[in-house]
Amino acid sequence: MKRFYNIFILLLVLTGTTVQASSVLSSYGPGLYYRFPSARAMGMGGASIAVVDPTSVSRLNPAANTRLSVTTVMLQFFYEGNQYSDATSGANTGYANLDGFQFAVPLGNQMSANIGMQPLTRMDYHVSLDKSLDGFDYTKRVQGEGGLNTLDISFCWAPTHFFSFGLTGHYIFGRFKETWWVEYEDPAILKTRDVYSTNGSAVNFTLGFMFYPSERLAFGAVYTPKKEIVNKTTFTPVFEYETPKVDGYVTLPASLGFGAQYLAAKNFRLAADYEIQDWTEFEMSGRNPVDMANVQRISLGAEYKPSLDPLAAYFKKCTYRAGFATLPFYGKDRDGDIIRETWFTVGAGMPMFHGLSQVDISIGFGRRGDLSKNGIKEDLFRVGVSITGGERWFLRRY
Repeated sequence: MKRFYNIFILLLVLTGTTVQASSVLSSYGPGLYYRFPSARAMGMGGASIAVVDPTSVSRLNPAANTRLSVTTVMLQFFYEGNQYSDATSGANTGYANLDGFQFAVPLGNQMSANIGMQPLTRMDYHVSLDKSLDGFDYTKRVQGEGGLNTLDISFCWAPTHFFSFGLTGHYIFGRFKETWWVEYEDPAILKTRDVYSTNGSAVNFTLGFMFYPSERLAFGAVYTPKKEIVNKTTFTPVFEYETPKVDGYVTLPASLGFGAQYLAAKNFRLAADYEIQDWTEFEMSGRNPVDMANVQRISLGAEYKPSLDPLAAYFKKCTYRAGFATLPFYGKDRDGDIIRETWFTVGAGMPMFHGLSQVDISIGFGRRGDLSKNGIKEDLFRVGVSITGGERWFLRRY
């Protein structure tokens, strides 16, 4: 993982750099984190820690799933466009992928269980540097791809009507592949190609809590401890037949989040999140990289449904959302300044099959970095789509 950090520093220091990637910042540490847990949450700026809905699965807080009324399956899809620019170059890129699934079953007595899988981080970049050595021109290229995923099993229970708690077990796994090329313009000089392949895995957990002081107000909290991900790196140089292997580890910092939900009316919801993750505790095989940031995410969101009448016109039964989020990137720039990330989002939920199923669509407009302050800027366009299907199981029939 040390190489990923070095690449990021090179990008900020060297000139004449060409970037082709979904985000050059994904070369940093374990890659870009997925900050929006679902299309619904994205439409509300990411606010979801205390958001409770009987037909929607919470991917962030397991304690919020005790009020599920039907067996629920949710599939997520994701697209992000990135307009990157620095002092010397720019690029337009895009990335799309399946964003995981959730399968939740209410067990009765205010209990539920669910299993799911989702991406945790993403690495996707391609960088080239034009250089010269002793009068010979050459191009150095670096390409990185991969990321971490998490397979989750959750259980939650509400022992009283005003309190619930949940536990999610995470199996974290993933692979990073990094390829280095050195290509001289003189055909008499051999080209080189070295490949670093890293596989990592770990087991962790998340604790979630919900507190309902009234019918209109709810508070939530989530905590995930820091975890050491054991990785094995295989190095395949172009001129050697043997493949050296190196063991190491990456320590991801703990995260703590708080949320609140207020029902201003039966059809109007307000939500807010505050989450903190101190990346100064990030380690790579015992080494703390310099210029890491203490990430504090603030998300605000609103959700409105024009009518609760099941016989109302279709678009009055849809749910409309808007939100805002701000947070720093977990790595600072070469001058030690924060790389700020800001989002404005909108979304809609469209019911299907008598309200037991729903399609959620969200659109986000974001900016990461400042060209004059950080030397880089990324204008982001993000689309999230989730398809949720619900069905009543275990009904007694006579």
